[in-house]
Amino acid sequence: MNRLIYTTVFIFLLSCSDKNRFPELVSEKVPDSQIEVLEKLKLANRDSNFSIDQKVDAKQYFNDLNHFQDLYFKKDSEFNLENFEKEWTEISANINYSKLNLNDAESWFKINGTLTQITGDAKYAEEMQQTLLQGFSPQDNEEYKEIENLVAPYIFTKNVDHIHVNIYTPAELQFEHTLEGHVKVWQETDFPDSENMTINFSMEKQRYIEVFVRIPSWAKGTTVTAMGVKYFAPPGDYTFIARKWTEGDKIEIHFPKKQKMAGL
Repeated sequence: MNRLIYTTVFIFLLSCSDKNRFPELVSEKVPDSQIEVLEKLKLANRDSNFSIDQKVDAKQYFNDLNHFQDLYFKKDSEFNLENFEKEWTEISANINYSKLNLNDAESWFKINGTLTQITGDAKYAEEMQQTLLQGFSPQDNEEYKEIENLVAPYIFTKNVDHIHVNIYTPAELQFEHTLEGHVKVWQETDFPDSENMTINFSMEKQRYIEVFVRIPSWAKGTTVTAMGVKYFAPPGDYTFIARKWTEGDKIEIHFPKKQKMAGL
């Protein structure tokens, strides 16, 4: 009997250890079938992509970060989120946007996408936005399509029916609510050229959805209003709105006058 108890306790502790080592995704990127980019993405208007300070071994950093990413999804016991984020902090402090090839820019975007999903920390989504606006400079339509395919699943991420708005760009998300009924959510925005943004809702039936809207770290004074109710908009975090949505509902966001903060 005691042996059975000890075994049960051991299995429980092992399970808890695995959950701590491999935290469940806060939200997940959406399938290609659920997302549509409505307008051409705003990308860097220059001849090259971003670079990392010459003091940093960029290739080694990207190899390390990609390795952490692989370990997480393989549920390898060597994965350590603290070390993953530490490596990210070191490389992000040295990034400047001038010269790095498309493959490395894509790797950096994916790394931030993975960390956004694992942690739900807005700083990683903000880095995706910055990479989009300043890190990608496609040379032809084929490269542009490659970038669009990479970016689209992270514009919105989902946790069951709940939505994180990570990247500001005109895009549309469609899915079937778990309690039945088709849901469509889309952004109207000219970010970063305009301070205004609207998130629209269309659905067959009134449905409860939790919405997390990213607020840029520089955007102190942002206002977020949904159906006449004003919500707290913490810079560098997400505004949280939980309600039953219905046809025609919308969230209106007004950013402070655009600041010269690397296009964020």
